Amino acid sequence: MSVRSTGQAGISALEEPFLLTIGLRNDFMHVYPDVTALLADHDIGAGVGERPIALEFFDSLGYRYVGRYDAQWHLLGLVPSSDPPDHERVRERAEAVRTYLRSFFENRPDVLALYGLTVEDTRAVFAAPESPRSLKEAVLPFAAGGGEDELFPAGVFGDDDDQGIWHNLTHHGHP
Repeated sequence: MSVRSTGQAGISALEEPFLLTIGLRNDFMHVYPDVTALLADHDIGAGVGERPIALEFFDSLGYRYVGRYDAQWHLLGLVPSSDPPDHERVRERAEAVRTYLRSFFENRPDVLALYGLTVEDTRAVFAAPESPRSLKEAVLPFAAGGGEDELFPAGVFGDDDDQGIWHNLTHHGHP
């Protein structure tokens, strides 16, 4: 399998502003085009039969949001926090998720093999940058939608939820 690095991939597939859901331990990230799409994801942070993980919410402008939940911990909405926007902190969090995944993929080639991938394939996507990349570039591998500029278009590996390989690996790849 041939994989393009983020330096070679276009970043036009992801429109700004966008929303991020990041695991509290920087071990999970989803990208959404808007709040409506985020709230439509009923399994956010957990697949069927999985325990939900602690999540934080940000937008691409650097604002943090607090989740509003019902008694069963279903996400009902987002409320802006009183924190000032911190674009750099959000970018650092996205990079921390990429760092976590580099380590995960290096140590779990068995999970990659399920998708016909090798550690070398994922190194091309999650390589540490030589210089800081933009937030948009940092989150591109996590953006689903099937555009031709994406590293692995949605459904390319037949994922049952049709959100793409990185969704499956980051969503279900927790040890």
